[in-house]
Amino acid sequence: MPFSPTLAAGLVLLVFPLWIFRTKGARLVGFEQRAWPSGRILALCMLDAGRASVGAWLVLQAVSTMPAVEAFGRWQEAVYIAAAVALGLVAQALAWRDEDYLLAPVTFALGVVAVVAHPVVLAIALPLALGGALAIRAWAAGFLACGAGLLVAGLAVEQQDWRVSSLVGLSFGAPVLVSVLAGRHLGWAKRQA
Repeated sequence: MPFSPTLAAGLVLLVFPLWIFRTKGARLVGFEQRAWPSGRILALCMLDAGRASVGAWLVLQAVSTMPAVEAFGRWQEAVYIAAAVALGLVAQALAWRDEDYLLAPVTFALGVVAVVAHPVVLAIALPLALGGALAIRAWAAGFLACGAGLLVAGLAVEQQDWRVSSLVGLSFGAPVLVSVLAGRHLGWAKRQA
């Protein structure tokens, strides 16, 4: 496989843990605090969404010109972008491990979805994600709901490549699974005592 600088730049943007630039001891805003991020955290959130969008766009551009792999067939582009998104989501989820409610991959996911999803799919998946997260008061539910929205709405919208939306939707479960396997939680709902 020939080296693609576009693919390499996209992968670096997707995997780079931007949260290393936060101030020591800084906390992201969780559901219990009922407030929005501010200061450096807000700037990092906006930068995180932007770099995720650019990274996903670069990977999409690069995989469309890559040589065909027979085993993947028509699914090649979808497999590559979903693998890159899953890797990026996991890297972002594990970048901030000292937080009770892990928000680090949320803005990253918003940036990726803005590039990967058609606006109609986006209009269906985002309310599902926000509604799921707020209803259960857990980011994990938001990721799973966004993935389900991408999966189902991507099948229904004609302008959306259903293979890409399906596999990227499935990849949104990666941070939830990895956070559980790593002994951390992605904002699972607290049990009432």
